[in-house]
Amino acid sequence: MRLVLYQIKIRFKQAMVDRASFVNNLWIQFYAYMVTLLNLLLLLQAVGVVGGWNFNELLLLWAVNVFTYGISGIVIHAGCGNLERSVQNGEFDLVLTKPTGVFRYYMLSHINVTFIFHIVFSLALLTYTFIANHVVLTCGRLLYIFVLLFSAVVLQSCIMILLASTSFWIIKSSDIVNTAIYGLRGLCNYPITIYSAVLQFILLFIVPYAFISYVPATFILSKDISFLGQILIYIQPIFVALIALCTKFVWDKGVRNYSSTGH
Repeated sequence: MRLVLYQIKIRFKQAMVDRASFVNNLWIQFYAYMVTLLNLLLLLQAVGVVGGWNFNELLLLWAVNVFTYGISGIVIHAGCGNLERSVQNGEFDLVLTKPTGVFRYYMLSHINVTFIFHIVFSLALLTYTFIANHVVLTCGRLLYIFVLLFSAVVLQSCIMILLASTSFWIIKSSDIVNTAIYGLRGLCNYPITIYSAVLQFILLFIVPYAFISYVPATFILSKDISFLGQILIYIQPIFVALIALCTKFVWDKGVRNYSSTGH
């Protein structure tokens, strides 16, 4: 953790060299989130509730998604986005020469501090939605909320890593990564109960984004959901731990499968 914080500090100083570009990136993110917020507001004005969730509850669902994405994105996102290029042009060779873990070195060398805005924005939104939804917090509930959010951060990271790892076998994998990250992840801004049974199954067990926002949000809000839903709340940490082990296996196998462009 100390090394991660140190790298973030270094990257932030580097970003301040070109402050105009850094501020422009933050402004783009702010504009995008304001558009999303406006769309959500207009939708709720038209229909009242979505799948039994009101405006403030949907805001919390969205905030959990953004918050966990922001934390994982600082360390994971840029590295996953650049893996295809690094593998194709041989830059990944340099990573293999370092006297430290391949994964740790590669991800820490691609830290993206612009994701700090995601965290700050979502924390403000979470604070508002906790108050607006009158969320009851006891020591036990607060601890388990932390467990669920931590699991969601790990899951966000695992999904990005698993998809990016296809670069070790597939020449053009960026389309797969972008579709999953920017396409399917957007579905988690709404309760999965509004989708078809097939799509619910995909979001739960194929690309399990439902465990990122929907499952934690239902616990935080004490929503009345099905028996299966209650089970999902309490198996999430175990489920995510299994995915993390699978992710490590796929990444390690991909690294072993990697062949330098010079060979």
